[in-house]
Amino acid sequence: MPLFRRTADKPIRLEVQDGAEARPHKESFREPIRCGYGEDCALPMIEGTGPDVIFELSRTPDAVHLSTPLAPEQLQDHVELFVDGEPFRMPAGDLKSGSRLEIVDRHSDRRYSLVIDPISQWFVRRRFLAGAILVLTLAGGGYGSYVYTVLSSARQQLVVTQERLFQTEAGMERATIQLRDALRRIDSAQAQLSGAISELRLVQEASNRDIRMDFDHRLSDISNRARENLARLSEEDTRAREQLERDTRENIATLRQEFSAKMVDTYQSFKGLEGRLFLTLASRIESIELEGERFKRILLTARDAVVFIHTRYEVEFIESGETKEYDSFGTGFLISADGLGLTAQHVLFPWRYEREFLLLKELELARIVPDTVRWSMWPTGTPVSDLESAYHSDHEDRSLRFLYAPEINVAEELASTPVGMVKVPVPVPDGADIGVFQMMDFDNRFDNLTMKETVSETEPLDDVLVIGYPFSRLREGVAIPQAVRGFVRLVGAEVMELDTALHPGLSGGPVLNREGKVIGMAIAVFQSDVYGIAVRTLGLDAALENTVEAVRQEEQRLAQLGCDPGEVDGHIDRQTQAAYRCEREKAAP
Repeated sequence: MPLFRRTADKPIRLEVQDGAEARPHKESFREPIRCGYGEDCALPMIEGTGPDVIFELSRTPDAVHLSTPLAPEQLQDHVELFVDGEPFRMPAGDLKSGSRLEIVDRHSDRRYSLVIDPISQWFVRRRFLAGAILVLTLAGGGYGSYVYTVLSSARQQLVVTQERLFQTEAGMERATIQLRDALRRIDSAQAQLSGAISELRLVQEASNRDIRMDFDHRLSDISNRARENLARLSEEDTRAREQLERDTRENIATLRQEFSAKMVDTYQSFKGLEGRLFLTLASRIESIELEGERFKRILLTARDAVVFIHTRYEVEFIESGETKEYDSFGTGFLISADGLGLTAQHVLFPWRYEREFLLLKELELARIVPDTVRWSMWPTGTPVSDLESAYHSDHEDRSLRFLYAPEINVAEELASTPVGMVKVPVPVPDGADIGVFQMMDFDNRFDNLTMKETVSETEPLDDVLVIGYPFSRLREGVAIPQAVRGFVRLVGAEVMELDTALHPGLSGGPVLNREGKVIGMAIAVFQSDVYGIAVRTLGLDAALENTVEAVRQEEQRLAQLGCDPGEVDGHIDRQTQAAYRCEREKAAP
């Protein structure tokens, strides 16, 4: 209610439109106002006679009350009233805000129009509205100045940003030019590196040829000098014997003359002395055997126990899906008549010692295709081009089987790759580089070498002979091994250093002493190919003992499959071969 009272106290604005003169009037009132022909009417009607008051407007709490003191017939004689287009016939009624009251004066035919509206709130009145507009104008001006300042600053920042952008684009163009120059320099460096590698290979090939020629010349010179020394010694011994015989005859004659009584006894003594002298000279001649002849005899005796090994495998590059085949060659030797042999592990499994492949494998970019690994071995005297003369890992009758290899001792080393620094295992050449194999041909008896039992007697400066296939070199396509001479430099717990270069292809070859017995196995070179590394027989014996245990476990596995391997003794024989054949038949679809 108090709200309605406050609303009712507000003034009412009347907009009066004189139909004849079309002059608007605005009236505000709080008290009731009268409309008529009287002088005291607030809304006087002109040029007419009639009652002083025709109708009266007064305020109510909710609207404007219209009332007339005249009867309807009397009212219609003077004026016509229309409220919102409808004739007004009641003596009283309420006009709502916004109603239009039209008055037609019957005496003058003038038309008056009143629009009843409440006056707006104080803040939209003229005096307050002007002040508000002034305040808003000042505020708008201040805000406009602020906006102008902000826009000016933003424009300056935009200019600075554009300049920086231009500088950045120029810098990018310069960087692009520098990058292109760097790429051209890299391409040029790669071309130079390729040329240098080609030249290095040519130099290496020339150096290898010079080394081989120098070795052949030196060997020929040593042989010639040895023959000359032998011939000279033989001549000196002959002259000494002839001179001794002459002196002896002269002495005998003298003694015969001087001691005729003792001639028989002296003659007998001389005969005994002469016999002993001849025996001494014969033993001396036999002992004067040249070192070259000795090692040549050792090579001829031992080479039939040495085999030529070929390993073939495929590498799959996972990212591109490409598969590439690789080959490697080496040497092995037999230590028993039934075909048990030894070689270097990196000859049978070369990828385990290749730094580049280990890096790709660590990054999961490459892998070995297991079913593609193939081993082939040719005994001495067999043509390598004849596959029927070789022993193969996938052959039925002339089968070759890998038995055991120790775990590789590796060291973690950082390597740089396109994705950053990673750790990759790098093999360390030591006593673990051993592989044991078996030739599955039990109808044949193989030549074999003898392992020296007292390996502790091996000392520095002992002469050695390494037999194998240096640079995988054959003789007219036939597997005939060659020899490299040297001597022991240092003796360690598991390996020993040799003062001779073990050329590629000699890996897995036997190291023999002056008696022709095995004292080690060649595995690697170091220090610019000056010194060679060989596994001592202590490591070879340990690998053979572990091979026995590995074969025993294999025999137990075959027995569990229902294939009888014979006695579980850690030894491969005919019965074990039959058990492997049984396993293949069961695995066949």
